[in-house]
Amino acid sequence: MEVESHHTRVRRAAYETLVYSLSKIFPAIATFIGIKIFSVWYSREAYGQFATVMALSLLVSSFCTGWLQAALLRNYPEWKLRGQESILFSSVWLGVLFSLGIVGSLCLAGWVLRDTGAGQLLKADLLGWVFLVVLVTSVMNMVLAFFRASREVGAFSIFSGLLSFSRLMGGIVFTLLLGALASSLISGSAAGLFLATGCMIWSLFRRQAHFAKPNLACLGSLFLFGFPLSIGQFSSQILNVSDRYIISILRNDAEAGLYAINHDIADASVRLIIMTLMLSGYTAVTECYEKAGREAAERLVSTLSRMYILLALPIVVGTYFTQHDLVLLVADRKYAEGADILFWVSFGVFLLGLAQYQDLGLHIARKSGLLASIVTGSACLNIILNLLLVPVLGFRASAYNAFITFAVLSIIIPIFSRRWLAWSIPWTSLAKIAAALAGMAVVAALLGRTSEIPYIRLALQTSVGAATYFGLLLLMGELNWRTFMKLTI
Repeated sequence: MEVESHHTRVRRAAYETLVYSLSKIFPAIATFIGIKIFSVWYSREAYGQFATVMALSLLVSSFCTGWLQAALLRNYPEWKLRGQESILFSSVWLGVLFSLGIVGSLCLAGWVLRDTGAGQLLKADLLGWVFLVVLVTSVMNMVLAFFRASREVGAFSIFSGLLSFSRLMGGIVFTLLLGALASSLISGSAAGLFLATGCMIWSLFRRQAHFAKPNLACLGSLFLFGFPLSIGQFSSQILNVSDRYIISILRNDAEAGLYAINHDIADASVRLIIMTLMLSGYTAVTECYEKAGREAAERLVSTLSRMYILLALPIVVGTYFTQHDLVLLVADRKYAEGADILFWVSFGVFLLGLAQYQDLGLHIARKSGLLASIVTGSACLNIILNLLLVPVLGFRASAYNAFITFAVLSIIIPIFSRRWLAWSIPWTSLAKIAAALAGMAVVAALLGRTSEIPYIRLALQTSVGAATYFGLLLLMGELNWRTFMKLTI
């Protein structure tokens, strides 16, 4: 009976993963289209300014409402079982208004000081644009968090795609109207997100028709759990995007733009797998733990972790052999100079995803303070490395530093997390995956010499390499049709 229960959970998680994949495939497509268009229209300097504003916006937004998103995802199953979702719904939106008020005041104070020496050094003149983007993205992320917490995977996926293409079209329209200026791309992206977010809010409020008076005790419990995590999420965003800001300050906007384009190409490729699996995995494991206990949750997270390694690692290895051709395909030729960072970025993002599976025990045990401390320590390490090495090695140092930091994070987190939730993968499975990756690497290296045309070379390496990898897994028995049909991989 317990085995059947596990299969049911995995099938549901696999189905949700399939639907969630649409929420990442369409944004990835929009990202690649945007890179192709904007890398031609915009100079490195202008794109670097845009990337700096978006990086700062992500940082501020994660601190603004990140605590509410984390607390909502963790607490929604419990409040739903009580039949008190409406109280949670109202309390969360009260928290959103409170957070935006504080962040808006801080941005205004910083913008007032924009002409001072420190303000000019830290580019405080950008804070007006930053708050505009933060306002839209904070509301957007909270609506998506509600869809994700309630496991409305269809709505989440549809609106994620809508947001991406609305942002893309807004950038294109404003660029055509106002010219290839950083302000055009920023305001266009914000306008596109604003329109799509309005549709999302309408859809959410139709679903959550019953309001209740906000409960301050509820909001307080969300704050106690979520605020330490917001520090962790803020630190996580430092790991993800602060490098653009540091490169812009210590080097120049042109290098920031060069780094941002190549980073986004690698990030979109690997994060497609990471976030697709994590979007379904977090809620599935949390709900499983609440209903069936630790043993069932550990079995489920072990299955999902193996699925993640099996699907994400070949993308990382493939990036090493195709990175230059991939940049030529997706971006303008002037950005090919930075193509060699794609492998390090994708490997770092893979390790980040692995760490996110490993930290589920800390989430379940509500050890948000401990998790925040670990992530904050990693962020500090990343900043120190960037401050030391970026002036010497340029933008490439940020890619190397991100890899080092995520590697440290993926080693430290399981040491603390296994006390509450541990997952394990048989060494034989890892050995078979490694052997299949080695075979794929040999094939990709040989096919890299077959054609002088980058697009043909890329197509051959991708298709034949993937067929080799999965073919070897089938031959070694790591995958078989029966387990595939059961979706227990």
